[in-house]
Amino acid sequence: MLCAPTGKAAKRIEEATGREASTIHRLLGFNGKTYARDSQNPISADVVVVDECFDHNQCVLTEYGWDYIGRVVNQRKDVRVWSRDPETGLLQLRPIIRWLKHPAPDRLLKITAGRSRSTRHARVIRCTPDHKILTPYGYRRASDLRIGEEIVVRGHRFTPEQRSILVGSLLGDAGLYRGEARSSPQVVLVHGEKQSDYLDFKRKAFGTLAGKVRASKSGYSGDDVLHMSLAVNDETYDISKEMVLNGKHPSGRRRWSPTNRFLEMVDELALAIWYFDNGSSGERTLKDGTKRYSATLHTQRFSKADLYRIAEFLNIRFGLSPSVRPDSRGYWILVFNTEETEKLFDIIRPYTPACMSRKIDTDGRYSYQPSVEQDTCVARIQEIEQCEPSQAHVYDIEVADFHNYVAGNIIVSNCSMIDVPLAWHLFQAIDLDRTSVVLVGDHNQLPPVGPGNILRDLIDSKVLPTTILDDIVRQAGILKENSMAILKGEVPKTPQRDTSLRGAWYVCDQHTDADRVQRFVLDLFEHTLSEKLGFDILRDVQVLTPTHKGPLGTVELNTKLQRLIQRKLWNHDVPPAQPGKRPKLLINDKVIQTRNNYDLGVMNGAMGIVRSVSVDGSLTIEFEDKMVHIEAGSPHRGDIQLAYALTIHKSQGSEFPCSVVIAHKSHSFMHHRNLLYTGVTRASRTAIIVGDHWGIANCAKRVQVDARKTFLSLLLAGGT
Repeated sequence: MLCAPTGKAAKRIEEATGREASTIHRLLGFNGKTYARDSQNPISADVVVVDECFDHNQCVLTEYGWDYIGRVVNQRKDVRVWSRDPETGLLQLRPIIRWLKHPAPDRLLKITAGRSRSTRHARVIRCTPDHKILTPYGYRRASDLRIGEEIVVRGHRFTPEQRSILVGSLLGDAGLYRGEARSSPQVVLVHGEKQSDYLDFKRKAFGTLAGKVRASKSGYSGDDVLHMSLAVNDETYDISKEMVLNGKHPSGRRRWSPTNRFLEMVDELALAIWYFDNGSSGERTLKDGTKRYSATLHTQRFSKADLYRIAEFLNIRFGLSPSVRPDSRGYWILVFNTEETEKLFDIIRPYTPACMSRKIDTDGRYSYQPSVEQDTCVARIQEIEQCEPSQAHVYDIEVADFHNYVAGNIIVSNCSMIDVPLAWHLFQAIDLDRTSVVLVGDHNQLPPVGPGNILRDLIDSKVLPTTILDDIVRQAGILKENSMAILKGEVPKTPQRDTSLRGAWYVCDQHTDADRVQRFVLDLFEHTLSEKLGFDILRDVQVLTPTHKGPLGTVELNTKLQRLIQRKLWNHDVPPAQPGKRPKLLINDKVIQTRNNYDLGVMNGAMGIVRSVSVDGSLTIEFEDKMVHIEAGSPHRGDIQLAYALTIHKSQGSEFPCSVVIAHKSHSFMHHRNLLYTGVTRASRTAIIVGDHWGIANCAKRVQVDARKTFLSLLLAGGT
C-alpha cells in the first residue's frame, strides 16, 4: 500500500509509481473524530490486487511499432515499449517485466481524446473502469474521468515561441485550409522563392512539426512560391476556431475575422512575424544624413471594420497608433507614421532573424529552434462510452522503472510532515509481524506543524536501517545545485545566462523596504512571469512566504494578487476588500482547502479553481480529482481560502513549476535554513527568491530546525 500525509503528496506518488495512493488519514479510516484502524483492527496488506486491464485489440506502441496488447501478453513478447518519463515528459523505451491476463468484465470503457480521427494519430482506448490514466494532475481511474477533462497523450504541442510564430504567420502569408473535404484544419506557410531563407527559419523553429518544403504556383498571382505544411495538433483546432471566415477580398484572397481571443495571442514575436510576412517600409534621408522610415502592413485578409479593431488592439497592447487607410488600389491597409514606425521597429527588432534584417535596417540575430521536442502533451476527452470486450480476457503489462510491485509493505512519502499523534495512530494500526514499514522523506525540510520531529528523531537514534537518497529527481542542473547550496548556508546569485532563455534560478535582493518588495512581486505577475518566462500565472506559479501577516504575508498578497490576476486574465476589476474582512471568492480564483473535510471528501492542502459562484454565494470548486459544491452559509466555506500565496509550511508535499519564495528581514523571527530550502525545493523548473540582501543571507545562515525539544531519539537509543 502507498500512502502520504497529504492528498497532494499522495497524488505525486501515484504519478511516479502508477499505483494508487491515499492519505494516511484515509488509510486509517479516520472519520474526523475516530480511527477505524488500530491494534485490534490492523491494516491488512498481504496482497494488493489491481484490476486494471485493456481489451485484446488495444494497440500498444512497441519498439517495432503498434501491436495488440493481447498478442503481446499471450505470446509473452520480449519487446520494449515506449513509456513516459514523468520528469521530462519524453518517451523512452523500457522492457516489459510482467504480462497480465484476467477474465473480461461485461463492459469496458471506450475513451476518445483529442481531435484527430486518423488511424495514425487517433487517441482511443478500451479499458476496464479501474484502469488508471495519466492526467496533468496524476493518475485517475477511467471511471472517474469525464468528457472535457484533460489527459496526457502521445503527441506534440506548440512551444510559446512556435505558437507566436504561427499566429504571426496566420496574420501574414500563411493559409489555413479547412472544410467538409478535410477532417482537420491544415496550416500551410507560403513564401516566394526569394524568401527561401525566411521559410527555412520557420522550418527550424517548428522542428518536428514542420513538413517538407515544396515548390508550387501561387493561387493568386501565378508566381513561383515555396510552401510548407505543419503537422496538425489539438492547438491547431483551437486556433482555427478563433478565425471566423468572412467572405473574399477583391484580390481573391479569403477574408477572415480574428476573435478577441485570437488577438490575445498576438505578442511581440507574433507582431514581428506578421510584419516580416506582410510589412514594408518607405525610406527618407534627411539633410543631416539620418534616415526616417514609414511602415505599412498590407492587410487584404481583413475588412475595414476588422482593421479598426486590430488598430485599437495594437494601441492597447503595444502603445502603437497606426492609421487605417486605402492604398492606391483601394485596398485597406495599416499605415504607421515616422514616430509610430520607430516604436514598431523598437518592439520587433529583438525578434528579427538575419534573413529579415533588410526590412528594418538592423543586424538581426534572432533564431529559435526547440532544444527538447516534447513527444507527449495534453488533450481533452471528447467521448466516453461503454463497449463490449472483443474477447473473453483483458490484458495488462507492467513496465520497468514506472511501476512498483507492492505486497506487505507500506511506503510513506514525505514523512517529515508526520507529527507524533499521527505517527502513533499509524504504528498502532500495523501488525509488524506481517507488515514492513518504509518511511520516505526529506529530513532537511521543515518539521511538521504538529508536535515532534519524527523523521529526524528516527534517523538520529541510529537504531533503524537508514539510507540517504542524495540524488534529487524533482530538480536538475543549476536548480538542484543551488538548492543543495542552501543547506551549506549559501545562496548563489542569479547565474549569467542567455536572456532569451528562461532561467532556473533568480535571486532578487535589490529592495529593502517590504512595500517595495511587494510591488516587485506584483510586477513579476504583471510583466514577467508569463510574458518573459512563459509560465501560466494561475496554474504554474506559486508565491511562498513565511507568515500570514504584513505586506509580504499571505493575507495581503492574496488580496492584491487576486485583483491583479482577475484583471489581467479575465478583464475583471475586483473592488477593494473591506478592512478586516476576507475578499469574496470569484470565478477562476485559485483556492486551497485548509483542513480535512470528510463530508466533502477534500483533504487539507488540496488546491482547486472556483468554477462558479451563484447569486446566493454558493460555490462550485474544481479540485484535482473532483467537483465540490458548497452551499451559501455552509461552515465548509470557512475552510476555503485564496491560494495565490501560501505559507511555506502549507506548501510541503506540493510541487510547482515556478516558486516565488519571499525571504525578507521583516520575517527574520521565522527565518532558518530549512525554511528557505523547503521553499526553493517546491520548484520543479524555476525558483525565484525575492527579498532584501540581509534577509535572504540571514535565512540561509540560521540553523533552527534542530531546536525542537523531543525525547524520541533518546528513548529509541535507550531501547525503550
